Amino acid sequence: MLRSDWRIYRGGALYIEGAEDLVIEDCFFDQLGGNAIFMSGYNRRVHVRGCRIEEAGASGVCFVGRPKAVRNAVTWPQKLSFDAIDLTQGPSSEAYPKGCSVEDTLVVATGRVEKQSAPVEISMSQSITVSHCSLYGVPRAGINIVDIALSPSRDGSQGVVALWVRGEEQAQRAIGLIAALGIPVAAV
Repeated sequence: MLRSDWRIYRGGALYIEGAEDLVIEDCFFDQLGGNAIFMSGYNRRVHVRGCRIEEAGASGVCFVGRPKAVRNAVTWPQKLSFDAIDLTQGPSSEAYPKGCSVEDTLVVATGRVEKQSAPVEISMSQSITVSHCSLYGVPRAGINIVDIALSPSRDGSQGVVALWVRGEEQAQRAIGLIAALGIPVAAV
């Protein structure tokens, strides 16, 4: 994962790379040892609908692009000098999920083995929709978007919105994005 201390296993019971216009519908993923569904690199319009994922060892549904698609791809705690920053707009390749979704899906009791997991993981992706899902009973946040996480944790230590950001500027940007969704934000 970029700009994060997270690491992830790039694999799953259903591993998808290079797909277009694919629907995974009404499937039951039960007691898997790792990730249930992993969309890696180039994927377009791949949709997970009406599925049930229970007691996965790691994450439920992952949308994770390839670092080669990101300009200035660094991992934490790497640093990039200002002179080395590529200011060109847009991705540097098409190796990332785009226009994909997970909808009407139940993801419960995941992260049984891997505690640094999430029912829905989004990283190095574009235009991903998570809609009408129930995500609960997990070790951390329900939705992890690189360094932004939404949904309460199993032990109640994290609220509906939990942010892990580095630096005041990133924190203010994240708070603004969440407030724009109509979710009340309180600074701690």
